[in-house]
Parts: sequence; C-alpha cells; structure tokens
Amino acid sequence: MGGIIPPEMHHIGQLNEQPLHAALKAYYAHPDAQTEVLVDGYHVDVVRDGVLIEIQTGNFSAIKRKLGHLVPQHPLRLVYPIAVEKWILKTGQEGGAEGGRRKSPKRGRPVDLFAELVSFPGLALSPNFTLELALIQEEELRRDTGTKRWRRNGWETVERRLIQVLARRTFKGPDA
Repeated sequence: MGGIIPPEMHHIGQLNEQPLHAALKAYYAHPDAQTEVLVDGYHVDVVRDGVLIEIQTGNFSAIKRKLGHLVPQHPLRLVYPIAVEKWILKTGQEGGAEGGRRKSPKRGRPVDLFAELVSFPGLALSPNFTLELALIQEEELRRDTGTKRWRRNGWETVERRLIQVLARRTFKGPDA
C-alpha cells in the first residue's frame, strides 16, 4: 500500500486552486498540519493528527473515486462549505468595477448537502468517514462576458472568496 508521502517529497501544481478552497485549506491547516500530502496516490488537502481533511467546494461526484479509495484505509473528514451569506461583486470585461457590491438574496442551508450525498450514499456508513459543513460568508466575483447567456444574462462567476467561517457542523455515521 502507498501510505503518506510528505509534501516536500513531491511537487503539486496549485495553479488551478481557487481562492475559496485555498482559504479553507489554510483555515483547517493548524500549525501542526501538513498540506498537499500525497496519500496512496492521491493528493490530500490537509493531514492533521492522522486525519485526512479533504475540502470540496464543488460537486461531490468529482471526488467519489478518491474518497472510495481513501476512506477504507484512513480516517477522513470531508469539508463542504455552504454560503449562508453571499456578497456579489460585479466587474466589467477589463476587470473594472461595474455593478458594485451587493448582498445576494439567496441563502445556503445545511439541507443543501443532501443533493450532493447521492454521489456516495454508502460512504456515510464507514467509521472512518466524517462530514463537516462549514457555514460561511463568501464573496462571489462575477465578470461581464459581453455576451448574453441563457441563465446568467452575460455574467460568469470568476471566483469565490471566503469572508468568514460562521459555524461548523460535524456528522459522523448515519445517526448523526
């Protein structure tokens, strides 16, 4: 079996890491933790006190295979942020301020998690698996694309930024 390889033993390109993911990784990586560790052939965001911490800001289906491989061998905590408060910042095509900053009327709720859990329903039964919701305030940067899109009226989300972690809720096992 592969095991844990310290980060200084390999190189990982972090060019595609988004600001929200990077900020949450820093939040969970206490001084005694390691980040971007190679474990059994997979890059794990944080390893702290023998627990693998994986942060997923998007769809769970993207990490189904990874978690299916790691959870039987290692204790793993999956962190999923839900924006209970979101600020939207709109910029023009060249990056200049265009629409200002406003608070979104949409509010994320913990129940939003259930739409994602269909990707791996049996994983919650594993004694090695813990799911943590990070209820956050975030800022979403949107840019004018110059073309009208069906849903977004010509705006695309460029990045999401963490403002603050408001609360955390941890679930372990089916009775949690």
